Amino acid sequence: IARPGDVNAYLRGVAHDEIADLTYDPFEVRYAPQPGRSKVAAPGAQTFWVAQAVGRGEQTLRWGVRDGTWVAVVMNADGSPGVAVRADAGVKVKHLMAIGLGCSPRPLSSSALE
Repeated sequence: IARPGDVNAYLRGVAHDEIADLTYDPFEVRYAPQPGRSKVAAPGAQTFWVAQAVGRGEQTLRWGVRDGTWVAVVMNADGSPGVAVRADAGVKVKHLMAIGLGCSPRPLSSSALE
């Protein structure tokens, strides 16, 4: 996870794919190939990542979201081409029930919460 400007500078001149469109029902991803001839530096040597997970097999990345615009990048540890990924994403929102109750169009009785 990094800021878009940092990722754009890092990948400038490097061939890679970006997600151009993503739909969920039905699930479909359309990629926009970005041309380039430069070799990318190893991602682990970069200092601009605010969160990362590295290793073989299943990885879990937990990140406390910060204000701003962020980009998720999936790549091989050595920067080589040929990445296959299956990703699941989730969000944990503190106080979600209280927020929902506060936004309710009418007051809820205690029996409605059971």
